[in-house]
Amino acid sequence: MKTKTNISFLISLCLFIAAIGLVVYVLYQIEIRTNLIKTHYAEDTQSLNLNSAAKLKKEQESLLQKEKIFKKTFLSQDEIIPFIGNLEAIASESTIKIEITKVEKGTEETVGSSYKIQPISFYVSLDGELKNTISFIQKITDQEKILELKEFKVYKISDASNMYNTRIILTGNILII
Repeated sequence: MKTKTNISFLISLCLFIAAIGLVVYVLYQIEIRTNLIKTHYAEDTQSLNLNSAAKLKKEQESLLQKEKIFKKTFLSQDEIIPFIGNLEAIASESTIKIEITKVEKGTEETVGSSYKIQPISFYVSLDGELKNTISFIQKITDQEKILELKEFKVYKISDASNMYNTRIILTGNILII
């Protein structure tokens, strides 16, 4: 009977060792799969973050480009003198005489939460043929700056000539950031 007990004990011991081996194997496989899931999750998260970062970068570039275009449509404080020079150059191209009689700044106005604008008016007197004056006005309104032609008065200089004196008030806005 001792032999049967020994054999039963050995069989039980083998089954116990096999069960422990099976449990260890299953736990090892669970750990491998858990690490694999963690790795895939980290890769997916990184991929999503990279995609989000790429989208945000594109959106930022788009907004910066739009802001640049927006700013270009306004005058800056540094552009007032060059703008007057540009008006004089366009007048010269249009073969008319120009005289800027007055430059007047208006009151600052708040636009949105980040910007302020300040209107600036240029009082301009032009002498020349009417078609050249119209050409001058067309050229200045074709520029990227937003300008308002507030006043347009035309006077014939003499009945004997085709010359006119035109008085206009051009108003732009200075962008204050």
